[in-house]
Amino acid sequence: MSKHVPPSRLRYETRNPCLSLRIPAALKAKMDELRRTNGISGADLLKKALDAESPMLEKTRNSAYAQGFDAARKKFATVFPCAGCGEPIEVTSDRVRAAIRQSLKEGGWGHGECVRG
Repeated sequence: MSKHVPPSRLRYETRNPCLSLRIPAALKAKMDELRRTNGISGADLLKKALDAESPMLEKTRNSAYAQGFDAARKKFATVFPCAGCGEPIEVTSDRVRAAIRQSLKEGGWGHGECVRG
């Protein structure tokens, strides 16, 4: 037969679930020191750490996205030199893409086995 748990205790435990984890003794000592010197609970220490990490994680995610985007651009973008100044131009317009397709078709470009006949 289980012990009766008051409804208020059930609500508290639902709103504040237990977190149990194993960490190295040195890390535990550091956490205990931070809690003692700042006069805060373990939960407050965790919340402060997570709040401090959130902007850094966002910055890391944005940086990783930018790196992936740049790598994809370098691999898949169509770039050609300007006929006037020689500076690179990246093809971004559908009109230019269509012109390139038409030029390649008119120039006889195709699969190696198809054009060799």
